[in-house]
Amino acid sequence: MFNIYDPQGTRSIYEPGAIRRRVEGVAAIKPLRKVAARTHEPHAEDRARASYKHTRDLAAEREPAIVASQIMSSPLVTLHPSASLREAWELIREKRFRHVPVVSAEGKPVGILSDRDLLVEASNLEHLGLRRVDQVMATHVLTALPQTAIREIARTLLEERIGAMPIVSEHEELVGIVTRSDILRTVVNQAPLELWT
Repeated sequence: MFNIYDPQGTRSIYEPGAIRRRVEGVAAIKPLRKVAARTHEPHAEDRARASYKHTRDLAAEREPAIVASQIMSSPLVTLHPSASLREAWELIREKRFRHVPVVSAEGKPVGILSDRDLLVEASNLEHLGLRRVDQVMATHVLTALPQTAIREIARTLLEERIGAMPIVSEHEELVGIVTRSDILRTVVNQAPLELWT
């Protein structure tokens, strides 16, 4: 059901825990300040009930999304491994992407670049023009087929602690990407609430 593509574009079968992660240091986190509790608003419960009923009525009209092809983002914007980090930074900033697949000249996935990968490098913008995408991208890209169940993709994203999964056809063509945001949007807009409570 899932495959992994390495930096040479070679496909292999996915086994849980097979994703290689690069772990970066974490800066100290400031303690959170305590927020005062809100006062009880009159009729807030009535508004909440009405809102929930409205959502249930909408959910009954919608058909649930079941497979990746129903929620994936497509067509895709991709990067080539030789692209500069400056080009990648401008693309991610302009399009507000969090993940961009990196593809070979043949169009096979060879990596994935996240906004977090770039933020580590972005402390010096001049430095971005000197480095290439393939020096920073995550390799061994976990992919799924268009007919893969969304529930399976969500479970795998959670278990592997990754934020996106490219969708590759049976002919090894990159056809879309499913991100955590796509799954959350589907839950909010399409999934019947009864399935989640």
